[in-house]
Parts: sequence; structure tokens; C-alpha cells
Amino acid sequence: FPSHDTSIKSILIILMDIVTIVFKNDIELNLLKLQFYSYQFIKFEINNIYVIWNDDDNIDLQEYISWLPDYLRGKVKLIHRNNLIGNQETSWYNQQILKILISQIVQSDYYLVLDCKNHFIRDVYIEDYFYYNRPKIFTGEAGSMIQYYKNCLNYFDVKSNAKLLTTTPFLMSKNITIEL
Repeated sequence: FPSHDTSIKSILIILMDIVTIVFKNDIELNLLKLQFYSYQFIKFEINNIYVIWNDDDNIDLQEYISWLPDYLRGKVKLIHRNNLIGNQETSWYNQQILKILISQIVQSDYYLVLDCKNHFIRDVYIEDYFYYNRPKIFTGEAGSMIQYYKNCLNYFDVKSNAKLLTTTPFLMSKNITIEL
């Protein structure tokens, strides 16, 4: 795909994996369809699309995959949460753990973690996530979920004034996340 910003020189990150966690809920599954449909706005090459099924039973993704652009359908890989955390209940906490543990499976150096509620509504380029080969991070208002981040900092006695994103999408470094 052509770059929309020629001032960004030599982007080294060519492929990126995308990860979405989904559980059995009609709203969630319909949001997955919309998310897959919105992939038409992605203007960089996707390596793999990992769908983590965070529920007890199994899912047949064929109905959902049909919402993807044709060239992406063969890139979808279904991972059951039991393969990452064993037989655990579906919960918000386990969903956060899955976002970290998938780092052991993704193949690209960076991966984008989405929830089903995340949709692309405009053309999105690799430069939207990287600047001079370095990942961009959000530094604005973090929202109410920041309390969990602060609790973690307090637990490990870490001092920080960083303002970080606490909701998806998350751009994750595979190597750094594995170290967690």
C-alpha cells in the first residue's frame, strides 16, 4: 500500500499482527462483524489477524470472516482462551491477561490489540502507529481506567507521571510484552 505521508522515511515495520478478543454475546459478535468490515480502511499490510475466543464453548468464525475484505480472509487465526490461560471463566480481568499472553503467539514485532467495539472509520496507515520507526503512544486524558494503572505502579513502588491510554486500541511490542 502506498504511504500517505512521504515525510516519514524508511518505515522498517512492514507487517503487523492484529488481535481481537471476543466472547459469546450477540452485541459483541455483531461488533466483530462491523470491525471486520472496517478493515477495508486499513492501508498497511497485516501479517495475521488473531481472534481470541474468550468463552467456554467454541465458535465457527466463517460467518464473521466473510465480512473481511477478500485478501484478508486467509490471515485469520482462531485462538481459544484455554490455549493461553487454561480453563478460566470469561471476565474483564482474563481479557486483559489474554492481551498480554498472546504476545507468545503473535509473529510480528508489534501487534495491535482491539476490542470488538473498535472500528476503523477512515483510512489508516502504518504512519498512524509509528513515527520514524518508533511506536506512537497516547499521552492525553486516560479516563477512569487509569486507577488500575496507578494501582499497579503503587504495588511495584514505581513513580510515574505518564499519561497513558487505558482503553483499546493498544499497540504492543511483542518482546517487551513477553518480558511482562
